[in-house]
Amino acid sequence: MQNSSEKIPNLEFGSEEYQSLCEKTIMKMIRLNTKTLFCILLLYTGISCEVDYSLGKLALSEPECIIVNGILSPEEEIEIRLHKLQILDSRYTTAGLVGAKVILKEGQKVLYDDICNDSVLRIAFFPTENMTYSVEVAYNNLQTIKASTRIPPAIKCNSYIRASGNNDYNPCHLIELNDFEIPQTDSISMFVATCAVFEKDNMEEEAPYIDLYTKNALVDKTNSVAGMPIYHEEVGSIYNENYIRIKNKNLPYLDELVFAPSAIYTYNLKNSYDTLIVVNEYHSYEGNMPHEFQTKISVKVIAASIEYDQYCKSYYEQHNASIMNGDLASVFQPKNVYSNVENGLGIFAGRNVTNYPLVLPKKTTDIN
Repeated sequence: MQNSSEKIPNLEFGSEEYQSLCEKTIMKMIRLNTKTLFCILLLYTGISCEVDYSLGKLALSEPECIIVNGILSPEEEIEIRLHKLQILDSRYTTAGLVGAKVILKEGQKVLYDDICNDSVLRIAFFPTENMTYSVEVAYNNLQTIKASTRIPPAIKCNSYIRASGNNDYNPCHLIELNDFEIPQTDSISMFVATCAVFEKDNMEEEAPYIDLYTKNALVDKTNSVAGMPIYHEEVGSIYNENYIRIKNKNLPYLDELVFAPSAIYTYNLKNSYDTLIVVNEYHSYEGNMPHEFQTKISVKVIAASIEYDQYCKSYYEQHNASIMNGDLASVFQPKNVYSNVENGLGIFAGRNVTNYPLVLPKKTTDIN
C-alpha cells in the first residue's frame, strides 16, 4: 500500500524505469499470491479442501475416481468435501460429487451412514483428540475409497509478545513461546502460524502474516528464505514463509521459540480501511491504514497428525517448485502431494489447534 503523502512517480511509458517498475510489481504480486494461498490453506480448513492440488500426480492413464478432502480438528465441526475426477474431451476435470454413499465413524461408532445429497458433508459434531476417525465413500461404478486419521493431542505452551524499537508504521513484534507441554508420541509434528487481528466498528478480522523470522536451529528449513537484511538481532535475517514447522524428531528438544512475524497480507481483509485513489493508472490510498486498527496477534500452535504434516509439507514443496520453475515447464516434474485416500485422491487428516490471542503493547519500546 502507498501512503497518500507519497509522490506518484512520473514515468514515461516504455522507458527503462517504467519497465523496471512493472517487473518489480509483477514479481511482488506473484510472491504475495503464492505465500498467501498456502497460508490460508494452513490456517483455514475450507481452503485446505480445494481439490486442484492433487492433479500434479496424475498420469494420462489415471482412472476416474472419487476425491475426498477433510481436515478434522476439535475446534471445528466436521466438514468433508466430495468431488470426482472425470475425463471429458480427453482432459481431466473435477466436479462436485452429489449422491454418494458416505460412512463416517469415530472408532467403531457410526456418526453418519447415508446418501449425501450435497458435495459437502457437514455434521454438527466436534472431533475429540486421541480418537480415530474413518471415512468410506461409494458412488456408482467408481471405486469405493477409504481413509482414516487420528486427532493428535494438543501442544500447550506459554506465550508472550514484546515490541522492539522499529517505527510505528512497521513495528517489529517479537513473540516468545516457552514451557512447552508436548505429548510423548512419534506421530505428530508442530506448526506455528500467526495472524494480525484488526478491530473496527465492532468488527474483528484476521489477516495472515506471510514472513516469520527466526534463527531457532530446530525449525525446518524447507520453507525458509535467506539473504535478507537482519530484521532483529534476536531473530536474524532468515524468515520462514507462512508457517514455522518443527518435525517430530526435534520436538523433544524444543524449550523456547522466538520469532518475529512480518508482512501482513492486508488484501485478505473483508472490510476496507482505506479509500482507493487511482491517478493515471497508479494506485494510492487515503485515510487510515489497516495497521492503525491492529489490536492483537493471534498465534496458532498446531499439533499435526502424520497425514496433515505430510500434506502441508508436500503441498508447499509442489506449489513453490512450480512457481520457481515456471520457465522450465517443458522439463519440470512436480512433486507429488501426499494423499492417504485409498483408491482415490485427496486428504483426510487430523490436527489440533491451540490459539493464543496476544494483545499488542500500547507503545513500542527498545529491547535491551
